[in-house]
Amino acid sequence: MPQKLLAMWEKHKGFSLVELLLVILLIGITSAIAIPNINDWITDRKVKKETISFVKYLEGKKSQIQQGGHPVFVIGVRATPNLYYMTRGEFNIQMQVPASGRTNRNNASRYDNKSVMNYYKACPCCLDTIDYSKWNKTNTGTYQWGGGTRHWPNMNICMSKNSILDPETNHFNFTSVDKGQLNGALVICSTKNSTNSGSKRCNASNKIKHRYLVQIDRSLNIEIYKYNLKKNKWALQ
Repeated sequence: MPQKLLAMWEKHKGFSLVELLLVILLIGITSAIAIPNINDWITDRKVKKETISFVKYLEGKKSQIQQGGHPVFVIGVRATPNLYYMTRGEFNIQMQVPASGRTNRNNASRYDNKSVMNYYKACPCCLDTIDYSKWNKTNTGTYQWGGGTRHWPNMNICMSKNSILDPETNHFNFTSVDKGQLNGALVICSTKNSTNSGSKRCNASNKIKHRYLVQIDRSLNIEIYKYNLKKNKWALQ
């Protein structure tokens, strides 16, 4: 190698201290911007995954009904989940018109000769103490919530043959980006930025990130919405 080129190579083969400090500074700035975004993405991904998992569970119960299994499932969504079902024989009794005295509390005129369940067509709330219909509780097949998320509110969700029952015991209003005001069933949040009370409580109204919403309409169609913090609205996923 000519002496002149060798000298130039020796001069430029390494970084100066200033250049090295600039590289370290740029790496630090890039990391400061990128790491929070990555953490946000991971947190959001976890909540989304839990929401999709729960919706798949609901779809599975709906499929069991459609394939001739139990005609009604009542899914208790709470810290300790539970699951009730009604047998086909009991369901047929509940749908009889005129109804038997047991199913309308011996007050046929009040319920138009229907059972209480058939008259209101509402998802029942207190299945352990209800007196006009018979339910079976099972510990098998309950939904098990994963770690890192919380949900709101505690409620029952009914999946019933021919959608005879309103699927939700509780409704709340939310504003979607495309469809305006709708009724929602359940909100799922991250435990990292939400609480069970206060201004960061996991619900449909507090303005916090990483929230997903499950909507179930009267025909048991299920949709997932994600909260858009900038628009303060929910976007269909």
